[in-house]
Amino acid sequence: MKKIFLLVLITTALQAQKTAGVIRYDYGFDRLKMIEKNKFLSNEQKQRALQTSKNYEMYKSGTELTFNTEGSYYGAAADERGNSWQKTEYWVRRDFTENKVLETQMISGKVYIVEDSLYTFPWKIKSEIKEVAGYLCMLATTYDSVRNYTIEAWFTTDIPLSIGPEEFMGLPGAILEVNIDEGVVLITATAVTLNEKQELPPLPKKVKGKRYTHIAYKEAVTKYVKTMEEAKQFPWGLRY
Repeated sequence: MKKIFLLVLITTALQAQKTAGVIRYDYGFDRLKMIEKNKFLSNEQKQRALQTSKNYEMYKSGTELTFNTEGSYYGAAADERGNSWQKTEYWVRRDFTENKVLETQMISGKVYIVEDSLYTFPWKIKSEIKEVAGYLCMLATTYDSVRNYTIEAWFTTDIPLSIGPEEFMGLPGAILEVNIDEGVVLITATAVTLNEKQELPPLPKKVKGKRYTHIAYKEAVTKYVKTMEEAKQFPWGLRY
């Protein structure tokens, strides 16, 4: 009986260690690939845009997902905070106890503070597996019908929380890699630090901007994308 009790204690302790910590990601954005994959520009317009952007290297930055059983916070890595050229840095705070999300978004320079219940994409879990940051991961896919691209996510059940970077969550484990639109954006975990006493960072003292529901924000995105497509321009003002 004592051995069984000890085993339960050890198992519980090990499980707790897997549900709190920090995941460091490399975030990469390929501007040239985005131009090549654009669906509404003519070949002449694409070639002109590619020529104008030929000296752009793939944009890279570090991001972090801090998490515990009560919630998660995703944003710029600690060593890169304050380096954003935007007037408002992008971050996502999820509260699992209240089933709420608070996040900053921007559309063409306008700040949208999205405050709503937790939301997720409709995922399809596949049979493919691979290793990411030392963890065995499974593949899941979904489709963004607003911006017309496929999203691939690699998640691990070894970290048994429905967490992930950017807008992405809703899988039976932590998302360690996200591939958006066949490599236009690639977010890959490079390090996972587990800490059962991990606390979430505080929210910025001043969260400025009008509050929107997730549906209202998506409607604004849809309107902006349609306007840009009709004008034969890139929807640069969105986080891809």
